[in-house]
Amino acid sequence: MSWSPLKLPVTSPRTLLSGKRLTMGMIHPAKIGLGSALELIARRLRADSEDVAREPLPERWVDLIKYLDEQERRSSERKAQQAIEDSRGARRK
Repeated sequence: MSWSPLKLPVTSPRTLLSGKRLTMGMIHPAKIGLGSALELIARRLRADSEDVAREPLPERWVDLIKYLDEQERRSSERKAQQAIEDSRGARRK
């Protein structure tokens, strides 16, 4: 394996890990030869993603979810009502 002047592996981490796919948080820098700069970047990305995961959903998204949920509920009720009517019509014949 060859190395660039920045001591970054020329091959991808996937190659270095024998085809195993791991998230950034699961790759240990010492095991694949990553420098401290990449370790700092990985820490920052994890911290930023944790902040985003804790943020509340935008109000428009919540409204959309409620609207879609209501539409699905109404559709289910109509289908159930139609099934009841169909079964009643089949018994009368």
